[in-house]
Amino acid sequence: MHVATASWGGTVKIWNVGGLTERVDSVAFSEDGEKVATATADSALCVWDAKTGVALANGSIPNVTSIALSNDGSHVATGNNDGALTFWERPEGNKGSGIWLEGHPARRHLSRVLGVEFSRDGNRLASVSPEEAFLWDVRKREVLHEMTSYHYYFCSQA
Repeated sequence: MHVATASWGGTVKIWNVGGLTERVDSVAFSEDGEKVATATADSALCVWDAKTGVALANGSIPNVTSIALSNDGSHVATGNNDGALTFWERPEGNKGSGIWLEGHPARRHLSRVLGVEFSRDGNRLASVSPEEAFLWDVRKREVLHEMTSYHYYFCSQA
């Protein structure tokens, strides 16, 4: 399958997205552009080599609404329709291709996770739902700061 994208700057790019057979619900690139993470409607989670299209790591989780890939490509975070937030990482010592990611469920949001984003250094993660936003310690998988909105809905994070 091929996908074409166009930008305001007049650039058109053709992407070969072979290997995906279901709707892609969320996608994220690493900062260097060398890796891309996808979550599909059939619950497949995958980290790809953006240049070759080779799958580097796989996992499985349903109903993903948002995905983030750390800058070094070693961690993935997913937010779900039911408010679940999951941290993903490669199993210790497994650096080969085609490996399965290990998922670590974290505290749930009250409702659908609208967005997740890693800090530049990969040590923090922001997650947001309409009613609340969390700042996480990635290594400990603990909430460092919680923000709650009683009068307005959150809609995004940066």
